[in-house]
Amino acid sequence: MDILPFLPNCLVSWDVADPGAGTFLKYRVKRRTPQVSMTWTTLSVITDQATLRYVDYACPPNSGVQYAITQVVDIAGEQLESEEEPVDTVLCFNWAYLHAMSDPTVWCPLYSFDMGQSSPQDAELLQARGRTAPTLFVGRAQWVVTSVRALEAQYRVGDLWTRLRALQTEQGPDGTGSLLCLRMGKAADRRFVQMTGLSRSLGQASFNPDVVLTEVHGSDAAS
Repeated sequence: MDILPFLPNCLVSWDVADPGAGTFLKYRVKRRTPQVSMTWTTLSVITDQATLRYVDYACPPNSGVQYAITQVVDIAGEQLESEEEPVDTVLCFNWAYLHAMSDPTVWCPLYSFDMGQSSPQDAELLQARGRTAPTLFVGRAQWVVTSVRALEAQYRVGDLWTRLRALQTEQGPDGTGSLLCLRMGKAADRRFVQMTGLSRSLGQASFNPDVVLTEVHGSDAAS
């Protein structure tokens, strides 16, 4: 499969629901990945009854997901929510895509045959009471670091380095401080990351950039 000229996404749409004897308050757009968890994540809360669509740019790739739309109405001062009615779908794509969670228009594909992951863990040498030699204490915190050698020659959307620099700016104080979402299609993997390394060698004709993406705690749940 070729690199897509757009950020892969799922368009969720629905029909207007009759609030019955109640007063419409909001829609809730929800998603879950049954093979991972049966708990619903609320992606968006929509208070405009005329809004009947939602675009999910962070849908996990090549994994079966379910969407549900619920309606919350007010009946005599009590908020009642309708039942979830799951709809199944799969978002299929290859290669990897990186975008800013705060602005999905800031994105780029990562076309690469050289992508690796490591899983560091917190560790510290401490001097325990009564001992002359330090002891290594290994913490619980584990995260995944993804390293990518992106191929500039295969980039068909625009200048890869410029797009990566825009993402780097977006996550910093001069941008929105956004989390980045990395989705790796072939690996069926999605992670929230920050760019902790970006370099390229100007001694080669292709200027292929090296990108280091470190996993951070994040969520696409509506706040």
